[in-house]
Order: sequence, then structure tokens, then C-alpha cells
Amino acid sequence: DPDLVVGSHPALPERRTVAAAELLRPAGEPPSGTVSPEATAYVLFTSGSTGQPKGVAMPHRALANLVAWQHRTASGRAAVTLQYAPLSFDVSFQEIFATLCFGGTLCLVPDRGDPAAVLRLMRAHRVERVFLPYVALQQLASAAVASGAYPEDLRVIISSGEQLRITDEIRRLCAAVPGVLLENQYGPTETHVVTHHALTGPPERFPDLPPIGTPIDGTALHVLDADLRRVPPGVTGELYAAGTCLAHGYLGRADLTAERFRDTASGRLYRTGDLGYALPDGSIVCTGRADDQAKVRGFRVEPAEAELALGDLGRGLGEVAVVVRPRQPGGDHELVAFLTGPPADTGELRAALRETLPDHLVPTHFQW
Repeated sequence: DPDLVVGSHPALPERRTVAAAELLRPAGEPPSGTVSPEATAYVLFTSGSTGQPKGVAMPHRALANLVAWQHRTASGRAAVTLQYAPLSFDVSFQEIFATLCFGGTLCLVPDRGDPAAVLRLMRAHRVERVFLPYVALQQLASAAVASGAYPEDLRVIISSGEQLRITDEIRRLCAAVPGVLLENQYGPTETHVVTHHALTGPPERFPDLPPIGTPIDGTALHVLDADLRRVPPGVTGELYAAGTCLAHGYLGRADLTAERFRDTASGRLYRTGDLGYALPDGSIVCTGRADDQAKVRGFRVEPAEAELALGDLGRGLGEVAVVVRPRQPGGDHELVAFLTGPPADTGELRAALRETLPDHLVPTHFQW
């Protein structure tokens, strides 16, 4: 009766030897023993600035805390949830466990790449809750607006994974489904969800770039300066996460773990690399990545502002992405817009954008 070693990687915090017979017990017989909250629940690999993937080891305590918090909130009360995220994305664990742990139903998606098919699936199976990154949410909303068929049973939309932007299509989707809750959640792979912000009131009044909100139970998000001192509301600093949400670190990368996870007098912190500022009510606004900050003609820019302005133009433009590129090594930068849909007259686009944007936020180049 051989033994098996569970969690044997040297970077994992727990190593447990079990008899093989324990893994082959009859169906219905409860497992023996317990799982420590500090035991590793999963390892997800995320890309790094060097191109070398990093394995993030997340303990059970973080996932259990998130699932318990979710169930206590308005966004946790949904019986049928779309299981949209791939298993390589941490939101999949939130979809699965926040649903099955409380008697809900998961609706699997056979083809994530077809928004119209996803919409039909949601209508056919009366899906009540979705977890979607901004791009997928925008595609779903566009499919609903184009077809005039809305997911009438939808009660909760949770967006995370990238900065949420409120477009005309998303406003129309929310307006067409009375009582739907749109919630913005924030957290990198190293923390999963740290903050949340529910958008309330008429959808036409939703802000274009919603805040990421306030911390969920058991977590904290601090806005700090370069010396790890808190900055006043309205002042931009770097975002540091703390509390139950923190991962153990990077699998087999003690050097990188020490660099990103800081032990301080007030506790352990994770340096997110994101910038943001606090509002007077305590909500936090994320303004982008610290390593993506650049200046165009001496002005610090946020490409998302140009993306929103392009999206508001209409003119048959499809999806829009604006990036900052250096004009030359060590020199100034410029904005480049990438678009889908039929090409438009770039001179007319620039003229239209200058009606709402300062000149340094108008892209220099447009590419379809």
C-alpha cells in the first residue's frame, strides 16, 4: 500500500504524505483530515516584464475569504452563473466556488469567441450572473444591442481582470435589464479580488471610468508613496494590497517574492505596480500601471481617455485600443490608436477628437 506525497514542491508551504488508499475510498465516504487555510489551493502562471512566467501560489484562506464575502453581498445572490473564464484565469475559481458552494448552477460556455452565441446561451438557460472582463462585456453588450435581444434574467454583472469602461452599449444593456447590478472588482493574480464598487442609479449616469471601490472583508488596499507612506486623498500613489487576499508568493522564486511582497512594521504588503488615488469617501480610483506611465509633449497621459473619446465618436468604429509608444529611444512619446471596423478618414477623426480632448491626447497614428 504505497504512500503518495502531496504538495511536494519545495516552494509550497505544506508537505503531506497520505496513503494511496485514502485517495481511493468508496464514493460517499467523507475524506479524513482537514485542509489548512495556509495550504496552497492553486498555482497560476502569469507573465512578467522579462517574459518569464511566474507561478503564483494562492492559499485556501484567500479563496475561502473571497467566496464567503461574495455570498454575503448583493452580487452573491444568483442561482445560475455563466462559467466563462478559462481555468488558467483566477476568476474561474470565483465563478465555480461562489456558485457551487451555495447550491447554484454553472452554465458552461462551449464557445467564448462568439458573443452572439454566448448571448443566446444566456437567454436559453436563464443565466442570472456573469463574471466578464471589460472586452468580453463590451462584446456581449454590442451583440445584445445589435440583435435587440437582451438577457432578461440577468441580475448581476461583475467585471474584473482589466479596467472597466462604461460605453454606450454597456449603458443600454444595463438599462434594458431592470434591476441588474453592475459591479467593478479589482485585484491582480497575486491577490485575486481586493476591492469592489457597485454602480448604482440610472445607467446613463454611470461614470466612464468607474472607481475600483473599497476593500472586501479581510483585505486592505493602500495608496503609498515611494517611501511606503500613505498619501492624502486625491494624491496619486502606488497601490499596495494587504490582508487575507495575499498569495504565498512565486513558486520557486524567493528573490521575486521578496521584491514584490514586502514585510513591513504594519504587516505584509503586495506591491501591485498600479497607480491610483483615494476619493474623499474612501473609494479608490486606479489610473494605470506605474511602468506604463509616459509623457507626451511634457504631459502625463492616460491612454484610456483617448480610447473612450474614440468610442464616443461612433462613425462605425469597432473596438479601440490606444497605446503609448516612444518616438525614439530616450525621447518623447506618442499615442497610437488601433481600431477594428472599416477604415475612416484620420484627419476627420483627429478634428473630431480635438473638440473634446487636449492636443496631446489625440493619437498621432491610427491603424486598422
